[in-house]
Amino acid sequence: MMEPALFAVADRLARQAGLGAARSGQQLTGGANNRVFRIDTAGGPALLKAYFRSERDPRNRYGAELSFLQFARHCGIDCVAQPLAHDEAAGVLLQEWLPGRRPEAAAIDFAAVQQAVDFLTRLNEQRDTAMAGQLPAASEACFRVVDHVRTVDRRVGRLTELAGQTSVDLAAKAFVSDELLPTWQRLAASIPQDECEAPLPPVDRCLSPSDFGFHNVLMDDAGRCRFVDFEYAGWDDPAKTVIDFFSQPTLGVSQEHLPYFLERIGSYIGAPEALHGRVKMLWPVYRVKWCCIVLNIFHAVDAGPRRFAGADADALRGQHLERARALWRTLTD
Repeated sequence: MMEPALFAVADRLARQAGLGAARSGQQLTGGANNRVFRIDTAGGPALLKAYFRSERDPRNRYGAELSFLQFARHCGIDCVAQPLAHDEAAGVLLQEWLPGRRPEAAAIDFAAVQQAVDFLTRLNEQRDTAMAGQLPAASEACFRVVDHVRTVDRRVGRLTELAGQTSVDLAAKAFVSDELLPTWQRLAASIPQDECEAPLPPVDRCLSPSDFGFHNVLMDDAGRCRFVDFEYAGWDDPAKTVIDFFSQPTLGVSQEHLPYFLERIGSYIGAPEALHGRVKMLWPVYRVKWCCIVLNIFHAVDAGPRRFAGADADALRGQHLERARALWRTLTD
């Protein structure tokens, strides 16, 4: 049920966007960090996103997504939603309603991967413009190898401080201390120190949707992909974009498409061979990172967005622990 105050904001934004009065608002399932609603208006449906905010998590999800969508649409990219109206004080963005549904695993074929790379390429064709230069760094952006390592090290460190006492909480803590942490310590120690400190030149950085993968895609019956959820978007190391795309566990992408993906990204950066080397070196690092992301639900600060979004975190914990174990096994098998 949409509370009256938020519905009033939706109605005001719908009228501002020229859609007329809002008639109803229905919360959609699947939002892990924010609340997402279908708003039916006199002029048709629209999507309303209310962004999670917390003093303990200062990331500007609202600002990152709005600026990224504005940039993409300015570039003529129509496989993302048109931002229609927004309210910064309320942290609310009204967007175009996009057709489609989350794809099945069987639909993630070369044609779908090609659409994803085309989207990245079109974004980065405009990377030297003034508007692109005003976009922020992506959430957890990394511009040195050591930044990648420290980002994951912080995530692992946070997991060693889990405080829950239920049986699934205790199982998660045992998994972290007995399996994930020792694996990470061995892996981090294996990174060549002479690779760690050199900064990535601007010419080798990319504009990244961040959290980029088919879990954030709507696909229609014709197989056309629309890309959604850019609250962490911005400038980043393309190696991180590549590895995350192939590593995210919800709707994975076959590694048979990796050479094509790398070839396309290498066409608009300065040192494609160096990118290949970083991807190879950082691949297991990011498998550990994804184990940590899957286990975020056990952390109070990260459970907060899920409660805000209406998710039943307790029911999901056991599933997330098993998913993290499956990812960990890819590092140790």
